[in-house]
Amino acid sequence: MTEQATPFPPLPVALRLAYQQAIELLESGQGALAEVVYRRILDRLPHHAEARYLLAIARLQQHDRVEAMALFDQVIAQVQGFAESALAGPLLARALVGKGNALAVEQRYDEAIKVFEQAEQADPTNPEGAFNQGRLWARARHYERGRQAFQRALDASPQHRQSIDALGGLLTKQGDYQKAITHYQAALAQGIPLLSVAANLASAYEMAGQLDQAAEVLDQAVALGGSEALNATAHLVRSGLARRQKAFDQALAAAELALQGATNRAQRCAAFFALGLCHDQMGAFDAAFAAFEQGNRLAREACDEDQMGRRIFRDQVLQSQQMASPQALAALSPPPAEAEQGAELVFFVGFPRSGTTLMEQILGAHPRLLTTMEVSPLDAVLRALGPTYPLCLPQLDGAVRTALRAVFWSQAEAAVGPLEGRLLIDKMPLNLAHLALIQRLFPAAKVLVALRDPRDVVLSCYMQNFAPNLATVAFQDLTSSAETYHEVMALWVAQRDHLALSSLTYRYEDLIAAPTETVTAVLNFLAVGWDPAVEHYREKAEKRNITTPSYRDVTAPLFRRAIGRWQGYRAHLEPVLPLLDPYVDLFGYRAATD
Repeated sequence: MTEQATPFPPLPVALRLAYQQAIELLESGQGALAEVVYRRILDRLPHHAEARYLLAIARLQQHDRVEAMALFDQVIAQVQGFAESALAGPLLARALVGKGNALAVEQRYDEAIKVFEQAEQADPTNPEGAFNQGRLWARARHYERGRQAFQRALDASPQHRQSIDALGGLLTKQGDYQKAITHYQAALAQGIPLLSVAANLASAYEMAGQLDQAAEVLDQAVALGGSEALNATAHLVRSGLARRQKAFDQALAAAELALQGATNRAQRCAAFFALGLCHDQMGAFDAAFAAFEQGNRLAREACDEDQMGRRIFRDQVLQSQQMASPQALAALSPPPAEAEQGAELVFFVGFPRSGTTLMEQILGAHPRLLTTMEVSPLDAVLRALGPTYPLCLPQLDGAVRTALRAVFWSQAEAAVGPLEGRLLIDKMPLNLAHLALIQRLFPAAKVLVALRDPRDVVLSCYMQNFAPNLATVAFQDLTSSAETYHEVMALWVAQRDHLALSSLTYRYEDLIAAPTETVTAVLNFLAVGWDPAVEHYREKAEKRNITTPSYRDVTAPLFRRAIGRWQGYRAHLEPVLPLLDPYVDLFGYRAATD
């Protein structure tokens, strides 16, 4: 084997300084300048695998995934034949991670995960392979796999900051706040500086309702380095704490500090939403709307860069309208042999921000009811159907229906455990658009529908910094929010009198005004009867893992402030009111608010 053939030839003295300078350029994001050096090195040393790998990174920085992928493949092929070299495994792992990231950007997630698995095997001491697997599993909502992958990354490198943050963030996202707190405390015990995890630890405390502990962590961080030691995320937590304590001036000041200290778009986006919520609480509605506009603009930019399809969910809704006629819906009922499928199942639906989390917490306190807390098993069914949905519904034969029901119940048990004789409530508001599918699979299921003033609903959607998915991307624009509301509710109105499913509709405003009567009617519909435990739902809710944007509200006493909120924003809503007016009349909201 000649020296020229090895992928690890020594650099000539004349190139060493340039090589180091190019690495510094690459780390500072100046890939175009670094590329010049790496190409010069490869002209002199064509087999230099490290330079080829760094050239691939430089091409990625310049958004050339095609050449970057080819370069990564060349590096992988080069070093795989040199397993005896101590340099081979680490470089192979880094090249595989680079290739995996390029595949992930192209949304080729299954391929990316396989490549990241190879990277983890190539160099078990490098946490990046496992970390990136966890990132993709979490994105796909395979949370347990995500947890395991992040933990493997930490086993490989206990102080890997990205994995510390990712695992804690995943635990928090799942609502496992106490586990998240324990995780961050363990990181502190291993020597991670408090300032680096203070924001996330305080956030976990705050979401767990442990407000004093959250404030104490932030105070300790300030004592270590002054207010400027707090990063944007920590200021956002402070703003949220102050809002909960109704110290709105303090909340506003903290949100402004978060915006000033934001170092990336996600932080700026969150800061604008926090500013908007503060201004809203203080009655400064024009300032609030301006902040929500800025936050939503940043959210749209992020989704556009990720190439998240804005029309996928809405197109499904429009296609479903083709099956909204009485004849089409009747044809979707399964044969008599399947008539009892779903008898132990309730689908709790409505448009987002219709107060479903509050009702879910009340129902979840009943000993005979078990709720999914927006981890809908129906999501797995929709993924299994893929792009053929919803037009495939009439063609689903008995064997396919049986398989899809098995997918549903498998996901349900994974989410909530055995039913043990309880009634399962699958709560996901926008399953309202999938009632034809529900009838096709679970004809004996019941459907509980939440309504709220359409103007408050659309405004509230626009005010929320939702985690983006195929549906919530529509809420990043006020017009799109209203159009989506119109499309979903038009579908439901067309279907509701012709579905074979048993259903009950209630209004959020009635739940606030007459909670006992409204909840009694729902419990009677579910045939479980009143139980005194539902009167103490707040105590149980404080111990549950609530992950929706309403997590702060459902543990507080019922309040009317959110009813009619839209009127403070009437001028801003004028362009979309014509889309909403038919539903204002249809659902009985005109006389009450105009």
